[in-house]
Amino acid sequence: MNATVTSALDWLVAHRGWPAQWPENSLSGMRAVLEAGARFVELDVHLSRDGCPVVVHDEDLRRVSGTRQRVNRLDADALAQVVIGEATRFGDRFPEERLPRLTDMLQLLAEWPEVTVFVELKRASMRRFGRPALIESVLKALKGHANPCVMISFDHTAVEMARSRGAERIGWVFKPWNESARVEAARLKPDYLFVRQDRIPEGERPFWPGSWQWVVYGVNELRLALTLRQRGAHLIETDCLPELARAWMEAEGGERV
Repeated sequence: MNATVTSALDWLVAHRGWPAQWPENSLSGMRAVLEAGARFVELDVHLSRDGCPVVVHDEDLRRVSGTRQRVNRLDADALAQVVIGEATRFGDRFPEERLPRLTDMLQLLAEWPEVTVFVELKRASMRRFGRPALIESVLKALKGHANPCVMISFDHTAVEMARSRGAERIGWVFKPWNESARVEAARLKPDYLFVRQDRIPEGERPFWPGSWQWVVYGVNELRLALTLRQRGAHLIETDCLPELARAWMEAEGGERV
């Protein structure tokens, strides 16, 4: 940890909004977690058939909408009508929730201009349209946007290309944890280095040193979050940010978050 913090909100990242309680990557879920005090959020971007960046994790819509359609086979206007209420998880609670364009999400986020936004470039869209098309479309959407934005991806070539084309900050999501990844991180020098919690070696050994900030994702339990912080994680990405912030507050003796 690099600095003393006064709130768990200083180091928690909202993964796809608040998917423990709302449909993931939805406008309503993102608004709810922002209203709960999130200072860092993460979202996923694919391209529609007509090249518009839209906020959705999977390349098909089965999990969020129950349909077998693929994101890259539909134009943005058609995708904007797709209900993403995740009926298998939430039943009929969110019948009006529609798949957002990236510009829709950025418009919402602009109400909280101090919030840092991690924008993940999905590899399926890179394979379908090419890295330059995805990167340029996202950079165009981000241009002039008020929030600090970080373009991230599992594809190290893509984030390196994003930086060369004007991205202010980049993050690399890597797997597995091995010497090759450490060497690549040292070469790439991303602003943020992401790893899933179950890919980190067990024990107490500190994380690799570097110029980046470590972000560990897939963490939904406070004890694990605090352990990872002690080992060197700067930020913890979670599906349940408000719940973890509340648990931290209670563990700290009732100090305000």
